[in-house]
Amino acid sequence: MSRPLLVVGVGNRDRGDDAVGPTVCDRLDRLGDPAIVTHVVETGGTELLHAWTTDDDVVVVDAASPDGHPGRITRLDGVDAMSPHASSLSTHAVDVSAWLELGRLVGMLPRRLQVVAVEGCEFEHGEALTEPVERAVGDVLTLIGAIARTPLRPSALPRTR
Repeated sequence: MSRPLLVVGVGNRDRGDDAVGPTVCDRLDRLGDPAIVTHVVETGGTELLHAWTTDDDVVVVDAASPDGHPGRITRLDGVDAMSPHASSLSTHAVDVSAWLELGRLVGMLPRRLQVVAVEGCEFEHGEALTEPVERAVGDVLTLIGAIARTPLRPSALPRTR
């Protein structure tokens, strides 16, 4: 049996749509699929780099900054996720793309990496996921289930949905 897919959920459970990554991980944990393991990163980028080994297949799930399409899912391979245009996907002061680039520079990237970003619209403390992002969580779970059962070949995958 091959190694399970590692899903890393980035975000703050208490900041509205920023909780999409941890929410996806929580729901995956409840499903109990042995082909998927999860890790939630709520504290910062250093933890992100230590969430995996260089032998892992990883999907990072994070909230994307508002751009008028709440709930829109964008899927990037690891190389695309490190490009300058990807920084607009993150809702964090130091975005995921910057941490991935640092991981590349210090040799701490996993074997295969994809980023799934869900565009949010509400990031206030104490708020729940908005309806469009809540609906997108189901689509992200379906996407991750498909990824877990097929080899990750980012160049063959659609980039946005």
